[in-house]
Amino acid sequence: MVGIGPILEANALIWHKVLQPKHRFILWLAAQRRLLTRRGLISMGLDCDSDECVLCDMQHPEDSKHLFLDCPWAVEVWNAVSDWTRIQLPHLDIHEALHMIKHKNWTSFKKEIATAVIEALVYNIWTTRNWKFFRGQTVNINFVVQQMKIIIRERL
Repeated sequence: MVGIGPILEANALIWHKVLQPKHRFILWLAAQRRLLTRRGLISMGLDCDSDECVLCDMQHPEDSKHLFLDCPWAVEVWNAVSDWTRIQLPHLDIHEALHMIKHKNWTSFKKEIATAVIEALVYNIWTTRNWKFFRGQTVNINFVVQQMKIIIRERL
């Protein structure tokens, strides 16, 4: 049946007022593994020139797991943001990371901060991927991290 799937336990984290609405939606899609990556487009029968990740150029198939966890470009962004926030962010699948944050023995505020950081990571990685995919423009990692710092500071 359309629209029925597993309930995402961390919905309250995703839809919290601290997060920006458009970022919430992208995070929600990522947590449910429904972002239209190249591999996803191909599996839907749509024509793509290849299924390789646009960010790392290492000939890995672009799916959510690779894009947010395994891609060397994304790993570098995760590490830079973790160093800046001094929060040990779970480097897990987005769904699993949110689940872990929800059940972590942290204050509500720290959970909100950790979710805001993951939300900024997901949104900026996805946006950068789209810039390169649709416009052919490469975005510097330092620029992405600076943008994320601005977003997180403004929201918190």
